[in-house]
Amino acid sequence: FSVTLRARKKIEEGSEITISYLPSIFGVPKRKAHIEEEWYFTCRCSRCEDVTEFGTYVSALKCSHCREGLILPESPSKDTLWRCRFCMNPFESQFIATFVQTLEDELYALSKSSPTIKELE
Repeated sequence: FSVTLRARKKIEEGSEITISYLPSIFGVPKRKAHIEEEWYFTCRCSRCEDVTEFGTYVSALKCSHCREGLILPESPSKDTLWRCRFCMNPFESQFIATFVQTLEDELYALSKSSPTIKELE
């Protein structure tokens, strides 16, 4: 019995080889929580340690206070404070998690109802 793996890019000797447990469309908070629940470890890959997620800002939210800046976690830690990068307004991580879950629930409900564009306007 043998397995052959092929890389999509050149791997330098001594480089860490990682795999993605979840699609990258999930933001870091959701990915980290799911990985901890399913696989019982805390991910410390370079993407999970970068609050901007390599500049994609997948987890960022538009600030409801100033309506200018993006709200991002202050650090990659689990329950860190989130803060607007423009007005510096702070947000608790639980508030962010609840807000994101509400948005996801609304999007899921919309996807099940097959609304027309007119109805979405």
